[in-house]
Amino acid sequence: MKNNWSLFKSSIFSICFFVFINAQSSHFQFTSTDNFEPIFVNEINSEEFTPEIGVDEVAVFDGFLCVGATLIMEDVTQISAWADDGFTSQIDGFIQGSLMSFRYYDSSENKVWIVSEVEFIEGGGWDTSGRFVLNAICGVNLNLFTEAPNFITSTPIEWIDILATPEYSYTIVAEHPNSETLSFIKTTAPAWLTLTDNGDNSALLSGIPWSVGEYSVVITVTDNSSDISFENQYFTITVNEGSAENNTQLSVINYQLVNAYPNPFNPKTVISYQLQASSLVLVDIYNINGQLVEELVSSSMMQNAGYHSVTWNADNQPSGIYFAKLQAGDFTQTLKLLLLK
Repeated sequence: MKNNWSLFKSSIFSICFFVFINAQSSHFQFTSTDNFEPIFVNEINSEEFTPEIGVDEVAVFDGFLCVGATLIMEDVTQISAWADDGFTSQIDGFIQGSLMSFRYYDSSENKVWIVSEVEFIEGGGWDTSGRFVLNAICGVNLNLFTEAPNFITSTPIEWIDILATPEYSYTIVAEHPNSETLSFIKTTAPAWLTLTDNGDNSALLSGIPWSVGEYSVVITVTDNSSDISFENQYFTITVNEGSAENNTQLSVINYQLVNAYPNPFNPKTVISYQLQASSLVLVDIYNINGQLVEELVSSSMMQNAGYHSVTWNADNQPSGIYFAKLQAGDFTQTLKLLLLK
C-alpha cells in the first residue's frame, strides 16, 4: 500500500468531513441515507481506457449493491458510501464491516470495468482495512481493471396497464467476452416478479402485478468467476390502473385480499384485492387489540369486478402489527401488516 497522504492533504484540506456533494451519477444507482463513509479516489491507473473528467463514473459496492457513485473529477474524486439505514426490511446501504469493491463506467464505450486491484492509502489515521467503517475515512488508488459482463438488451419495458395487459414480461440478454455461461439474479424487485434463467445467456422477467405503483428493479448478471465479476441493470416499472371500462378484460375467478406491498412498510403500503363480481366493498385497518384504526374504503362504495388497490398511510400510527380486513358481500378476509418506523 502506498503512503500518499501528502498527495491528498492539499486537495481535501478545505472539505468539511460532514458534508460531501457528489457529482450526479447516471449509470450507477444508489440510495442516500443518513450515514456515510467518505472515500477519496486519488489515482486511476488504466491501460484499457483514458478517464474522461466529468463524464466517466466510479462507484463503490457492498456485494451486488451500489452504495455510492460519482463522476470522475480532475484531481481527487470523492465518493460518499452510504450505510444501510436499518429502518426498512430492504437493505439500502452498506453493512458495517463488509468488504468494499469498486467499478468504473467508461461512458465513451458504454462499458463497465471491474477494479481488480485497489491500493488503500496509509496516513492521517485513514482506514486501510478495505471494509466499510462508519465514522472512518479512506483513500484509494485504482490500478488494475477487468471487463464486466454486459447487458445487450434494449431498454426494459418500464410501464404496464394492469387492466389491459395484466402480465409483465421482459427478456434480458447479456454477454461477456471471456465467459460462455452467465447467471442472472433478481437483486431488487417486487415479490410478484419472477426471474427465469433460460440457460443461453438470457433470462425472462415476468409476473402479474398485485397493485398499481412504481417498483424499483435491479437485475444482476455474473460470470461466476468471482464475487465482483458482475454488472447490474437498473430500471423502474410503473403499473397503471387504466380506465374503469377496461375492467371487464380481466378474468377474476374469486374474491381475494391479494397482498400489501411493501410489507413490512414505513409509512405507506398499497393493499390490493380482487372482486369476482360488482360488490359493496369495505376495507378497514385494525390494530393488534382489534380496535378500528382507519376505514380505507367505505361500505357504501360499489366497485366493479376486477383488480383494485388502496393506499394506507400510517404516518400517524406507532410501529407494530396491524390487520387489513376486506369485506365484499358475504366474503371476508384479513391480512397481517407490519409497520416498522
